[in-house]
Amino acid sequence: MNETGAVLGPSARLEEAAPHLLAELLRRCGEARIRVAGTSMLPLIRPGDVLLVQADFSIVVKETALAKDAGDFDGDRIPIHVSLVMRHTSG
Repeated sequence: MNETGAVLGPSARLEEAAPHLLAELLRRCGEARIRVAGTSMLPLIRPGDVLLVQADFSIVVKETALAKDAGDFDGDRIPIHVSLVMRHTSG
């Protein structure tokens, strides 16, 4: 069942969970490889291409322009998740 209460089949459940699974993989490993199935990015990215997504980055508040207003938060870190997508040409 999704947030609207609709009952989902296995394929729809996986599709709904995929973004969360990808985010968790990036948090734990720092990168993920995803095989493309759709055609919305043609001709740059083709079905079957493998995309490498990388993320892991944070900044300390006291090292930014926010420092003067940071108060007790100046030692805190702000996570920045940058995705670098590289195309690996399929067969």
